[in-house]
Amino acid sequence: MQPITAIPITTRRFAAAFGLVAIADFLIFGYQPGLNLFIFAAFLSLTLILLGRRRYPLVNEALLFAFCLLASAPLLQETTGLAIITSLVGVTFTALIKAGLSPRQWIEFPFLLFRFVAGLPWRTIQACMPRPKSRANPVLTSRLRRTVRLWLLPVGFTSVFLLLFLSANPLFEIILKEIRFDVLLRFLEIGRILFWLLIFSLACAFMWPRLLNRRKPKTMTKVTHSSGLLVRCLVLFNLLFAVQTILDCIYLWGGAALPEGMTYAQYAHRGAYSLLVTALLAAGFVLVALRPDGPDENNRLARVLVTLWICQNIFLCISSILRLDLYVDTYALTHMRLNAAVWMGLVAVGLGLISLRIHLRRSNTWLIAYSTLTLALTIYGYTLADRSGFIARFNVAHCVERSGKNCKLDIGHMYELGPSAIPALDRYISILPPDALDTIDTARAFRQDLLDDFHRDVSGWRSWTWQRQRLNTYLATTAPFAQDEHMRKQDE
Repeated sequence: MQPITAIPITTRRFAAAFGLVAIADFLIFGYQPGLNLFIFAAFLSLTLILLGRRRYPLVNEALLFAFCLLASAPLLQETTGLAIITSLVGVTFTALIKAGLSPRQWIEFPFLLFRFVAGLPWRTIQACMPRPKSRANPVLTSRLRRTVRLWLLPVGFTSVFLLLFLSANPLFEIILKEIRFDVLLRFLEIGRILFWLLIFSLACAFMWPRLLNRRKPKTMTKVTHSSGLLVRCLVLFNLLFAVQTILDCIYLWGGAALPEGMTYAQYAHRGAYSLLVTALLAAGFVLVALRPDGPDENNRLARVLVTLWICQNIFLCISSILRLDLYVDTYALTHMRLNAAVWMGLVAVGLGLISLRIHLRRSNTWLIAYSTLTLALTIYGYTLADRSGFIARFNVAHCVERSGKNCKLDIGHMYELGPSAIPALDRYISILPPDALDTIDTARAFRQDLLDDFHRDVSGWRSWTWQRQRLNTYLATTAPFAQDEHMRKQDE
């Protein structure tokens, strides 16, 4: 028997791709996402490490595998789109390193990742396009013809013998009738075949990673501008932003009374997102105006004005967060508002990095690398958090803090948060006064619907997640006490 190491690497990789398809079919197809995705990501990472072109010391490859598991860890918390993206980034990092495509410096990795992702559609198009005959591989063609000739005659004669045995031996006919062709046909449904093709393509893309070729920048006439023009722009921008900053200091931070007919919630809602867009536009202007090796890079006055403008933009981002907090204080916290708060904080950090890039005289590659690192760490932490449960707990606690036991909660929004809101909903039910029968019945009905959805979605160990396990433990221990407490109050 031929040893495994003697088998060509291409054959081993194709065999591994088919094996990954079989594993994915067993773990993922037809089941709710959860632990199955983490296990498949581990198998895919291990395959890339074992079959990669480059060989590294065992310790380094073990650390690389541990990094892939760490990148896929958010899938154990809850399977979301961000968790899947985080896991794919870890697998991509491993594939590029094992293929010898790792960058010299880590700050170049975002560009390398972009070239890999951008090259995937083009590689798919190239694979579907017919190749000229002159580019055909003669060795591969002759090997394929030889394989067909070697198997055509044996398969043909075997089929003839099978037909003869069916007519001569009734046992063969009985055995043939016992075969469940309907079970076999279930594996040939269109959805399953498309899923196999997707997994096979994904495995091949990672085992044979290719990068989009860099194009040389076209020669363009340099656009020069007067330093006086840039300084005038920055002076006007700073004056305009100063007015907005002073108004925020008076009304948001100072607590001054707003004009008649306007509430703090209205004032906050009208400015929270528009100021965020303003900060992004300001960041783009700064990157273009004070680009490395640009005509105004060494202009001291322009650098001072840009620093002042960036500081005002950071202050506006913080004011946007305060505006959002005022709006949440009046209404409630939602996924969109929580995402907006995190995004505003990221924009503020990005503006700070721009200021550092200018004063440290770093390149835009440095800026993009550190911005990407900040974004990646934020997303990774974001995927590990139970956001729906946090929002539900925050809304209940805030409602109780403002109105006590007579608080009115948007139970419909609690239902939209999903089963993670059950613990917070139990707390809300337990603090309601006994005479609030309509609210209690509505809350209990919504809770029962969420409980039914939770038990309906769980489909065995493949769909296990840490978030579902925590909720399952809560339902088995704590949840009955919340209802018993309310029943005791009703009896009293």
